Amino acid sequence: MVRLSFLALALALLLGSNAGGQAPPERFWVAGRYDANRIIVYFDAVKFNGTVPANAQKLPYPVVNGFFEQVELPSSYIAQFQNRPSAERFKIGDEYDLILGNGETVPIILTTLIGFESDEQVGNDS
Repeated sequence: MVRLSFLALALALLLGSNAGGQAPPERFWVAGRYDANRIIVYFDAVKFNGTVPANAQKLPYPVVNGFFEQVELPSSYIAQFQNRPSAERFKIGDEYDLILGNGETVPIILTTLIGFESDEQVGNDS
């Protein structure tokens, strides 16, 4: 397996509307290796507004610095943030292509939904 210390992709901005019959444009998200078994993909920035469940389980510490203290979130909780028109509709079991640092593409499967509540009180997203 190709060793990946960190992979960052440019986030594509989706502008304009699709003409009838055209496929939607491809979307890209930032991803990075969290530990030996996990890649974290940052799908969307949200405002949790203090609603992260108190019993959300913390993930073990990552292998590199720069990640926040993510917690596992239930699908039912995440669903409330997927009602915006521009929000990605993702769910456990979805498959994505991960572009590695050498340009190779490998398939990944979404296994856990996570989040991190940041300092939203000063205007930042989580």
